[in-house]
Amino acid sequence: LIEARQAALDFIDGKIIFLSLIGNVDHGKTHLAIALCRKWLEQGKSAKYVMVPLMLGDLRKGYEQSGEESYQNRFEFYMKVQLLALDDLGVERHKMQDQTAYGMNDWAMEQLETIIDYRYINHLPTIITTNKNMIQLNDLSTRIRSRMARDEGHLVLGIDSPEYSRIKKTG
Repeated sequence: LIEARQAALDFIDGKIIFLSLIGNVDHGKTHLAIALCRKWLEQGKSAKYVMVPLMLGDLRKGYEQSGEESYQNRFEFYMKVQLLALDDLGVERHKMQDQTAYGMNDWAMEQLETIIDYRYINHLPTIITTNKNMIQLNDLSTRIRSRMARDEGHLVLGIDSPEYSRIKKTG
């Protein structure tokens, strides 16, 4: 938790621009991502927190809309918002209805890879949370995995603490 706190402070200070939080369910990853988004908003910057399966659903809805709600506008928003927090990366592999034998359909993988790659290339602050452990990260595409910890200013942090809800109840 001390490392997670320091990583959060470094993220707000701009020392880290790509923060990936990994660990089991209910260990505070989402809580930390949301707290960072709130801090970002307090500074007058734009931020978006979204669960990956819901983001993919939102993008799909854009095909039925035009104007501000169109797919293109939604897609560009996720690529360009000043801070994007993608929660539960990897969960979409089990929630998407039309999956390939590899677990995620090509369309969903393309959306995620393009958004993450754009943000990486343009040095846009990004937070990723996942319930996968270091070994299971190999289940993610090579492109996504490489963006998570490729350069200075990128950090993959394993959170191995007591369950957050237990700390919250007793603390």
